[in-house]
Amino acid sequence: MHMEPIRFVNVKRRRNFRYGTIVVFLLGLGVISACETQRERVSRHEDRLLAAGFIERPADTPERQAMLNRLPPQRFVKRMHGDTVHYVYADAAVCGCLYVGTQQAYEQYKVDKVAAGYEFFYGPGIGW
Repeated sequence: MHMEPIRFVNVKRRRNFRYGTIVVFLLGLGVISACETQRERVSRHEDRLLAAGFIERPADTPERQAMLNRLPPQRFVKRMHGDTVHYVYADAAVCGCLYVGTQQAYEQYKVDKVAAGYEFFYGPGIGW
């Protein structure tokens, strides 16, 4: 039978424990850095809305406050005014405002959102 001296076995165990601890630490660090608060997600979403052409309307009148309370939070609602289509996005939690956009702004928002998804997964400049 081949037996190693005890001191070499202990060194290997300590080294394996050390590497395992480093791996767990790095994985934990990665998970923590990937976390994002609800406020940050909504804020990033609202930046995309403004970039697409939506207009921010603070709920500073009783009518707008009532509309803000009636609409589902963080959801698009399609509104028809004659032949004109508007999309309204209510944010009572972060800014206490409504985002109002045309059909064109809504379509641009969807294009930007897809592009942001590609950029997130594949890096900037994809599709150029």
